[in-house]
Amino acid sequence: MPRPILFALIFLLSAAPTFGEYQLEIGPDTTVIDGPINPDGTINYLAYLNQKLSEGVTPENNFAVDVAMSMGEDAWYKESFREKVFLRLGVEIPAEGPFFVNFQTFLGIGDEDEEDDRRWEREYDASKSPWTTEQYPEVKRWLDEQGESLDRIVRRVNQKDRYYFPWIVAGDDPEVISAALLPGLGQLRRIARGFQARAQWNIAAGELDAAWSDVRAMHRMADALMQEPYVLSWLVSLSIHNMALGVVDDVVSSDRLTARFARQAIANSHSLLMLPDFAVPLDVGARLQSLDMLQLCWKGHGEVLELSEQTYSFMAMGEFDPNVTLREINRRINLFVEAAGMPDPQQRIKAMYEVDNEFGELYFQTLDMLKGDAEAIASLRAQIEGSNVYTVGGTHLFLGQTFARPVSTVRGLVMTQMRLQLQPVAFAIGGYHVEHGEYPPDLNALVPDYLDSLPTDFATGELPVYRVEDGVAIVYSLGTDLEDDSGVDDPQEGDIVFRIER
Repeated sequence: MPRPILFALIFLLSAAPTFGEYQLEIGPDTTVIDGPINPDGTINYLAYLNQKLSEGVTPENNFAVDVAMSMGEDAWYKESFREKVFLRLGVEIPAEGPFFVNFQTFLGIGDEDEEDDRRWEREYDASKSPWTTEQYPEVKRWLDEQGESLDRIVRRVNQKDRYYFPWIVAGDDPEVISAALLPGLGQLRRIARGFQARAQWNIAAGELDAAWSDVRAMHRMADALMQEPYVLSWLVSLSIHNMALGVVDDVVSSDRLTARFARQAIANSHSLLMLPDFAVPLDVGARLQSLDMLQLCWKGHGEVLELSEQTYSFMAMGEFDPNVTLREINRRINLFVEAAGMPDPQQRIKAMYEVDNEFGELYFQTLDMLKGDAEAIASLRAQIEGSNVYTVGGTHLFLGQTFARPVSTVRGLVMTQMRLQLQPVAFAIGGYHVEHGEYPPDLNALVPDYLDSLPTDFATGELPVYRVEDGVAIVYSLGTDLEDDSGVDDPQEGDIVFRIER
């Protein structure tokens, strides 16, 4: 294709693109599901997910009801949106609380005041470690006022085994997944922060049972959230799990730790040792959201996704075939699902990176084509038999900008899984020190008195690294970089570490 034509193509925008004469092909290799059908013949994926995920859910078994109940009026996008959520949940909107209010709101600091008044952030960050009322009286006053709401959440999350928070579209946005708001995720994170701060206050006060109750509630909340087949939900879930694990670091080093408490904590940890299969949110949430995004653009709403002019220009051409793109979305998701399903964590991460790199190369190859690179143009023409450069180029540009690459989530999942497996080991080391006045000589000394068996490090296939330095016991996995960083705990490249200082 001559360079002047490509140049013109980049800036050719249609006010109401029709995408040629192509009709949407409904089937397992394109749309995956066959309904519900919108009036224009496209699939209503949002309605499908709400229908599917609400099966068997009742107000009595749905923890999301209690999350919504904890949200005051100011926590919602608008009142009509709140009404839609409660209607789907099947309960009345509460006339009064207890509502959970985050620390920033409690202090009366609005979003517009954040840059001028950051004390809420400074004090909250400080409360991630054990703290006292004298140090942070406003944080304590905040937690005291939120106590009833937090206690209710503790009770409910231990009583209920389902989590379904309806996906609702607000205002005049198109009825698509990408336009749905998720206020429940934000509220869960705010509640978890309240638990984290309260647990650390209880650790400083020597109230380990109370602190552990909040830690368990955080883990239960995170587990419940993983029932949602969305990558974003899993990211929030991993964040909450790791907030709880950060508190455990301080529990095992508390001078109030007893051998009885350590054994009970180990018993409570057994249900946390295995997280669900990440292939599920890829296969369901990520797949359907990508397919739905393509439909959105096919119907002329590319601006909603803020696509570049280059991408939207390709998709607005009459020769662009959306069905080819739908098939390519499914092909890519299938490869990611296969990689995510590998039983060995090392192989899983490697395979995910390989798939991710392959698609990144296709995206940049398309950008080279836009610069007039003849070789790139010829390569793209040959990629999909029977298609055209508009369809192939538009497909790669669209997916390069909209497809949520899941590699970082898989890394986070593997690291969180390893930390959960190290949690009972950390309690066993702390309990052993309480009983013997010294740290165990090696990890095998913890079996069978504290542990039935020891976990293996996914990075080595051997026992986790364990040593004692300057009165501090360290147990760690090498982490996803597969290198021993001498116990340096870094969420990106370092080791996965518990430190027990007694």
